[in-house]
Amino acid sequence: MTDSESVGERQLEQVGEIEKRLWASADTLRANSNFASDEYFLPVMGLIFLRHAYSRFLRVKGDIEATLPTRGGKKRELSKEDFSQKGSIFLREHSQFDHLVALPDGADRAKAIIERLALATFGGSVGGESDGEADPVRPEEELLRELAESIALAREYLVAKGGSLDAVITSTGFERVAAIAAAKEAVNENDETRKRFELMARAGFAKFKACLTMAGVNEHRAASGAVNVIYKSLQEDKDAADISKIIRELHAVIEPAITVKDGTVTDARTYDISAIDFDRLRVEFSRSSKKKTDVAGLKDAIEKRLARMLADNPMRTNFQQRYEEIVAAYNSEKDRVTIETTFETLLKFVGELDEESGRAMREGLTEETQALFDLLKKEPLEKPDIERLKKVAVELLGTLQQKKAEIDDWRAKEQTRDAMRQTIKDFLYSDATGLPESYSEPEIEAKTQAVYTHVYRV
Repeated sequence: MTDSESVGERQLEQVGEIEKRLWASADTLRANSNFASDEYFLPVMGLIFLRHAYSRFLRVKGDIEATLPTRGGKKRELSKEDFSQKGSIFLREHSQFDHLVALPDGADRAKAIIERLALATFGGSVGGESDGEADPVRPEEELLRELAESIALAREYLVAKGGSLDAVITSTGFERVAAIAAAKEAVNENDETRKRFELMARAGFAKFKACLTMAGVNEHRAASGAVNVIYKSLQEDKDAADISKIIRELHAVIEPAITVKDGTVTDARTYDISAIDFDRLRVEFSRSSKKKTDVAGLKDAIEKRLARMLADNPMRTNFQQRYEEIVAAYNSEKDRVTIETTFETLLKFVGELDEESGRAMREGLTEETQALFDLLKKEPLEKPDIERLKKVAVELLGTLQQKKAEIDDWRAKEQTRDAMRQTIKDFLYSDATGLPESYSEPEIEAKTQAVYTHVYRV
């Protein structure tokens, strides 16, 4: 018999012994306790789960700590993403098996196991530590009350904007699809109203997960599910957005004002901005009898170019804002003078886009590294820090490209998404590769999220 076969047999024997002990413990509980099986099964199963999770946690913890980057002599703190990449769960100290075993005799071990199982599964906070999510280790009444309040807040917000959470809850089929669409339309009044609802929804999800093991959660399940459906539908719209959608959104802002209303346009022109002879264009425009059509043609060309530039670098939203200001001024009055002024302003705006397009080359960067540089930059920065930031952008792009080549479809799984996010964070945190010393840890965290969001979308 080989050594591996011998080890395998010993492991099977140990599993058999564990099975016998579990059955014996179950027999003892049935015979000698006043509890029904549905009252003690969750603590027992929770304890088994936490013991397994703790063993896996300890197995990978040392390897993770050995690879943590340092900044100013301080190692980065452990995070959930570190362990998910290793197929493990990040257990806070109070959720670790040894802590539960060491609880004094007077403590409610069953309650502690269930609560720590919630922490191990859903995250949360312990004591004074907080990561923004609800803490399951609090009285059930308090957590359920907060869950109800979060749902009521979302319901009232939708009603105030002209939507209805109850319609999503109670309707079915096509009516429910229409109710979801109406709720989204209400939330999408503008960027601020959408963000506020998304924040409410995420806070509600954390509170719902903290209550998941409580019987009282069932009365909130339908309402929480309805909020979740609206939120997910909003996220699906974001995920599906592409350049053509950006163009359509810009059209939605300006189309009512500048579409030609009289007759059918048969010779509308679409301008290739890179080839425009602006002086000649001004002369043509001054003689044109179809000025609205000409403005629309130039508008189409600008929209396409602006959409490409925004897709390459999300920090260029100031150009979109400038464009919308031009359109807003055009919307206010559409007489001949306004049309001609708008056309001239659009031509100047094209010059601004030309200037922006050449900025990466002037900075000695590519479009991709310029986008990372803009995302990482903060004000104010000294010249040495700016040069360091350029180097970080270039090297970070190379690291990310290599990581993408190693992982097939990295967006598909939480484990690989966490790996990508942690790669970014470690790179930016490290003394050797990361951001200048003037960046604080909260700033590094914020820049990590900004870069990750950009990389996920491109």
